[in-house]
Amino acid sequence: MRLKFERSENRTRDTVLIEADGTVYTSFAKSGYLRAATRTRFARGTTAATGAFSISRGQTQALEAGAQGQANHGLVFISEVDGEEKIALIERFASEADAQRALGTIETALRRAALGQRGLQLWRTLLCWVGAPFLLFLVSMSGVQFLNSHNAALDDLNKLAHLAQQDPSAFGLPAVSLPSVAGAAGTASRPGQSGAAPASAAQTSPALLLGGASAAAAADVPASSVPSAIAAGTSGMAQIHFGLDRQPGNKTLYVYSDPNCPACRRFEAHINDLSRDFSIYVIPVAYQHGSATIASQVLCAADDKQKWIETMNRASTADPVSGEDCERGYAGLKANMAMFNSLGFDSTPRVVGGDGTVFPAGATASAIRIRAAAR
Repeated sequence: MRLKFERSENRTRDTVLIEADGTVYTSFAKSGYLRAATRTRFARGTTAATGAFSISRGQTQALEAGAQGQANHGLVFISEVDGEEKIALIERFASEADAQRALGTIETALRRAALGQRGLQLWRTLLCWVGAPFLLFLVSMSGVQFLNSHNAALDDLNKLAHLAQQDPSAFGLPAVSLPSVAGAAGTASRPGQSGAAPASAAQTSPALLLGGASAAAAADVPASSVPSAIAAGTSGMAQIHFGLDRQPGNKTLYVYSDPNCPACRRFEAHINDLSRDFSIYVIPVAYQHGSATIASQVLCAADDKQKWIETMNRASTADPVSGEDCERGYAGLKANMAMFNSLGFDSTPRVVGGDGTVFPAGATASAIRIRAAAR
């Protein structure tokens, strides 16, 4: 069986098309006498113009009568521009019915073209006033969804850090034991060295780090009782407690913070985050100019914790702080500054772990959790 797609004969038909610029293309190859393809364009411009398709009837010419009969019915296009009338013959037909049918075909094509233009204009209006706002809404919702997923990823990271801190072995992290304070003290008093301990010893020994007892006294303290030795040694320093109570050294943080430091004010959000899992002691210092009086006012307040929160939540560091300063506040601030300077800090805030870990400047809550879990 052979399939054949070619047409065996040419099929003629009448065609009317409306082009994009409004030009009317006509070809009456089936019913027309002339069987001509014509393109008719309506007049355009600022001048008055009229154009219309119509049917005309003429006298029969004996010489024109042929095989197709007489063709005395014509489809014409009448145009008038600036008072000048023109008549153009589009096609001739043998019968009035064929001429009427051709005129109806043109009218249908023109009506469909007009409706199509109106529909296109309507779609453009809907796209401008409905589609564009809806598209903007979708883009906004996508942005919100992206931010939500980003925040969820940060929350998951915090949860992983918290789990790693509780059980480092579950994540393949080594279990780091707390170094012996006696060993650090013995290193500091080794013969042939100067009386001042090296900077590395100051950063790893909790007793030296937090202003505790002397190295010789700390040598008799076992590693298991280091947190109690730290608590006893920091009595001379002024601290404000946040978070959990009575935590071991690896769950305790000391934050050196200046009330006039913009970075310290931003770090308050990280303190609130860390206070869920750590015992945090804020140690006010006067590293910025004019901070000594404000720090003393905070330390002298009846509720120093609430006073610290109010001070750090000021709209601007230039805003005054209410309250009285006192000798006790200046004494605690002096001890805080002595330890701050002995650690060699040159910026605020700085975070020190209760087990002697000095966290890098600018460390965030997530970074502190991850590093604390790896200890």
